[in-house]
Amino acid sequence: MKNLGYIVFAVAVIAVPLFSGAPAVAQDSEGGRIGYVDLQRALGEVEEGRRAKAQLERELSRRQQMLERRQQRLKTRRDELEAQASVMEPEQRREAESELQREFLELQQTFMTLQRELDEQEQELTERIFGRMESILQEIADSEGLDIILERSSGVLWARPSLDVTAQLVRLYNARHSRTESRGE
Repeated sequence: MKNLGYIVFAVAVIAVPLFSGAPAVAQDSEGGRIGYVDLQRALGEVEEGRRAKAQLERELSRRQQMLERRQQRLKTRRDELEAQASVMEPEQRREAESELQREFLELQQTFMTLQRELDEQEQELTERIFGRMESILQEIADSEGLDIILERSSGVLWARPSLDVTAQLVRLYNARHSRTESRGE
């Protein structure tokens, strides 16, 4: 008898989306309907997420080039110091080495600061997008009669692709936020 219940459930999960055009959802033993979403995939697929990623990559590239130029200048100075070290007074040499070491440390600190700033910028952009996604997911849950939407990477080991509401989330997100973002709002 229990197997018959599973068969009926499986047929319902497959048949409902075929006939209704809506995503399939699972039902737990209490009758609650369940779907899932892959937020990382959605982040990479929404237009605002792609723009944010491109913006961060441009900023990273710009900062890397600046750091590489500074590093190259310091390496050149180090090479010059090594070439002149044999003719320098010991005190003069120690001061030059100390100054060079201080500048290398400053470069490392600058790198760490820039990396932290990029991480914070990425987190702000991601949180804004996820905040907007949350309200859309609530609407999807309401319209599909879902009691819960699980995040794919947070413990969902396997689920039928028909339970995935990610494509619906991306479509609705882009419809609502792509035009406003392109106008600079």
